Amino acid sequence: MQLKRFHSGDGASYKLHNLITFPTHLDMGEYLAGEAEGSGCSTDAAGGTEPGENEKDREPAVKTARGDQNSKAATNESQTFRTLSREITQYELYGVVNHIGGMGSGHYTSFVRRGDGSSGSRTKWYCCNDERVYEVCEEDVVSMNAYLLFYVRTDVASGSVALKDLYPPRATSS
Repeated sequence: MQLKRFHSGDGASYKLHNLITFPTHLDMGEYLAGEAEGSGCSTDAAGGTEPGENEKDREPAVKTARGDQNSKAATNESQTFRTLSREITQYELYGVVNHIGGMGSGHYTSFVRRGDGSSGSRTKWYCCNDERVYEVCEEDVVSMNAYLLFYVRTDVASGSVALKDLYPPRATSS
């Protein structure tokens, strides 16, 4: 997510130095669009169907690049499924890029999180500043220099879902 840090207008450009607070834990459920008018399906903020709706009224099944033509979901487009991105809407901040300076010059640093807090492990934040890397408090991560924010979905962060499961490799022709 990019924070607007620069302003141009009337021939002048300058950097915005105001503090923009942002969450370290983010629920995107309230920002999901519902189904199109007349589709017969509406979803709640968490992506689930409302009571009384049929399973067949949910998002259409999608054929994957691996070619799941033999699966019922791929061959029968009237069958549907709920996507993980609609079911799991919780995200955790894991990185921040900072810009220190003005329009003409500046310096970039970053904050990165190590650990996901699972299995009793402690989450730690680090500041990466050129050749120097040192631990910082989570409170230091939200700063007026924040420029780019990187979030990861909680199921991916915990390892319960791998990226290869979400984005299967493309099928290659032999």
